[in-house]
Amino acid sequence: MEEDRSDMIAQFCAITGAPAHIGENYLIAHDWALERAVDFYMDHPPQQGAADEAPDPFDQAADMMGSAQEMFRRSGIELPPDMLAVHAVGDDEAPLDLPEGINLEEARMLEAAMLGIPYQGRMPDFSNAAAAAAGPPLSPGAMEQRSLRAEQDAAYEESLALDRAKQESIAAAQEAAEAQELAEQEAAAAAAQAEADAARALAELLQSKRQRLESSPEPAAGEAGSFTVVVRLPDGSRKGRRFRGSDQLQAVFDFVDVQCSGADAAAAAAAGGSGGAAGSDGGCGGVRPGAYRLVTQFPRKVYVEGSSQSLADAGITSDSALFIEQL
Repeated sequence: MEEDRSDMIAQFCAITGAPAHIGENYLIAHDWALERAVDFYMDHPPQQGAADEAPDPFDQAADMMGSAQEMFRRSGIELPPDMLAVHAVGDDEAPLDLPEGINLEEARMLEAAMLGIPYQGRMPDFSNAAAAAAGPPLSPGAMEQRSLRAEQDAAYEESLALDRAKQESIAAAQEAAEAQELAEQEAAAAAAQAEADAARALAELLQSKRQRLESSPEPAAGEAGSFTVVVRLPDGSRKGRRFRGSDQLQAVFDFVDVQCSGADAAAAAAAGGSGGAAGSDGGCGGVRPGAYRLVTQFPRKVYVEGSSQSLADAGITSDSALFIEQL
């Protein structure tokens, strides 16, 4: 410990150029805190001549009182005029009336450091680190200011938390809205794609039906073994064509689908030309490929699309009327 303090005194003297006994006094006054002692020395250097030798504190009492009083005045501390007299340890004088928060021994230590004289009083007990760190009790005004500052800090932190929560809520709502809009756009795009795919598949199906009909042209009127098949549609209209008994039953379905697709196209063109939209029933009462079956009434027979039977095998060998039953 003594070696450390000697090193600190040497450092103090090397920095400030002060003699060893001046450095020791300043370090003792600042509890051996080198940086604080050096700063205080630079702000409050000792009186001229104090660096040569330590004066007798009692012979220099009047000068010391004036210098210390001036030092405390510059520090913003107003002390009673009789406080700054240097008292020896064990004086029987009545205690001085010190200002609130001023410790007598600390004031004496500071006075000695300012004047460059050895401190002759009682060293404060720093064994209780917590009490030493706490310092002198705060005045009611200081306590009130500290409490007010704590309340302001708490209110500020609460306000920051509320603002942060508000911003997070706004960001979350915006993110949710953007996600919903994106989902709606994706759903609309998927629906449009599905509709386009269905339209393309329907067009390809109708094209294949036309090609099958073209591969087996309608027989001429009066051709032997030919007959007319009339299909009554849901809208009350009729579609008829001549077939041979050897034609497949599928040819009747192809004929109906091709005819209705043409009627739908004509209805859509008419509606578009008038500024409207084609009705869902088109020109055949809503007949769509694969969504109906053909039936006879007397006797009742049911024919489904995809059958490989010929018309003769299905029992259709003469002029016949078929009806559509939608599925």
